[in-house]
Amino acid sequence: MKFYEIKKYLPIILLIIIHFTFISCSSPKQCMKIDPKNNLPSIANTNYNELSPFFLNNNFCFVRQGKGKKQIDHIFEYNLEKKQIVEPKIFELNGYNNPSNFSFYQAGDTIQVFFAATVFQNKIPNRDIFQGKIINNDLTDIAPIAQINTDNFEAYPMISKDGRLLVFVSDRTGGIGGTDLYLSIKKENGEWSEPINFGDKINTPVNEISPFLDDLDNLYFSSNGFDNKEDFNIIKSEYSNDYQWELARTLPTPINTDSDEITSFIHNNQIYYASNRAGGCGGFDLYANELCGKVFLTGQVFDSQNKLPLQGVLNLYDNSGNLISENQIGDNGKFSMNLNPNSSYTLEYYNTCVPLYTPRKSINTPCNEEEITQITLPIELRLEGKEYEFQGVVPFFVSGYYKPNTPNELQNLRLLFANNILGIADSNKYIEYPDAKYDAYSETVQEGLNSLVATILEILRNSKSKCNIDVYEHIKISIQGFADERGFSDFAKYSGEDITDPILGKVIPRGMKMDNDLLGLLRGYFTYKFLETQLSKDNLYQENSYKIIWDISSGGVTADEDELILKRKVKIIISTQ
Repeated sequence: MKFYEIKKYLPIILLIIIHFTFISCSSPKQCMKIDPKNNLPSIANTNYNELSPFFLNNNFCFVRQGKGKKQIDHIFEYNLEKKQIVEPKIFELNGYNNPSNFSFYQAGDTIQVFFAATVFQNKIPNRDIFQGKIINNDLTDIAPIAQINTDNFEAYPMISKDGRLLVFVSDRTGGIGGTDLYLSIKKENGEWSEPINFGDKINTPVNEISPFLDDLDNLYFSSNGFDNKEDFNIIKSEYSNDYQWELARTLPTPINTDSDEITSFIHNNQIYYASNRAGGCGGFDLYANELCGKVFLTGQVFDSQNKLPLQGVLNLYDNSGNLISENQIGDNGKFSMNLNPNSSYTLEYYNTCVPLYTPRKSINTPCNEEEITQITLPIELRLEGKEYEFQGVVPFFVSGYYKPNTPNELQNLRLLFANNILGIADSNKYIEYPDAKYDAYSETVQEGLNSLVATILEILRNSKSKCNIDVYEHIKISIQGFADERGFSDFAKYSGEDITDPILGKVIPRGMKMDNDLLGLLRGYFTYKFLETQLSKDNLYQENSYKIIWDISSGGVTADEDELILKRKVKIIISTQ
């Protein structure tokens, strides 16, 4: 912004802390007024300008604007409970003119800081955006953001919670008018993309300043171009998806008045902002209001299929997976709870009758600034199958072979090679010799199969005992075997014993032509034989084996895009009926 243009933007410049008016008072006077009711206590607000509230490490902070030619702006931490300023000031920026509009992004142990400051080029002031890091309460590694700054005015940087989006204000050419909001997206190399104007859903022919992004990337900012008002009001635009925002709207009273409301910040459903409204301590004071109306969630767990008792526990988790509350569900299945607005939750229902079945529901609560929100959520119990798929870096089978790669089967396979039963004739050369690499794999396969046996027994154990009802009439275990796409020679044949087990619905004689479909079926069958043998050792299975329905099939060549070694697998699905 050129020097001769300053007068054009003087109201904006005053609001963003670029002014040099001399006032003889050198220290702020505490104000005993707390009128209106939502004005922050007197120690925070003085006859100086208090602006740009923000939270850093859950601590409330703000900027107090200095007065006089040699005065600088200070950043204070304020204890909201004790209603007093915490000494010392959190950090100072030396060598930067009027730094303000701080925004923070925490990545691990590092806190990245974005702020605006005035620079002088040939004695002409210009506002640019900088970034740095906080280390031991000091700002270090400070540098201007080259991809964003121009010879025009750039200020009010706001970084999103995940560090991907940077919103800022600029009066560069090509905008809609005055100062506009722009968006830049972080690239994989760490640089920022070419800034994008938010368009006329957000920007007006007048001025937009002080953007803020909440945890859901909803955009809040101040503008004097909405509702035919000349004063700055706080505006909201809800995030939709793919870097798109909805049509902006003005927030209601008491947040907005006929005065200026700027530099908003939202924390725990409180909106903090600065306003020069009547009844304050002088200049801009800090205010706080509850932003969104309360959210009430009600619902009912119901079961139209299995006739299960509905009592259980409904756990509520936040978007980070932290358990917030445990809610007991009675026989009628009804529940109710209070939720925070503008938040993401996961609900998880647990019923002791079916401990392996935990239906989950995700919910995003809205922010309605006008009224209370009532949400009704039904949770239907549907006992669907759970899939167990053995894949990843561990081959479940030796290449070309059909019995699971357990330590015992690995030893047997090596004996077949040692006795020249395998590996000599053209009919069985498709089976790889099981070298030492399979030893480590075999332990993992054994553990996986043992875990699956324990799971099946647990389902049987809980099918009646805890609720004294038949929760499941049948338990279906589907085992599907797969092969990779390498194929077999015309001489390849099945080298094992004849299989006449009715579970397959077909006879597989020794010497049958081997192909991918047969290999997949054999892998499914011999996995079944292992599981059934292990299960039969348990009295619980012997007494309830009539409930088990085995379904063995071939998946042929798997469609996965993994390496060949990852394609030697089976897929196991357990479902209740």
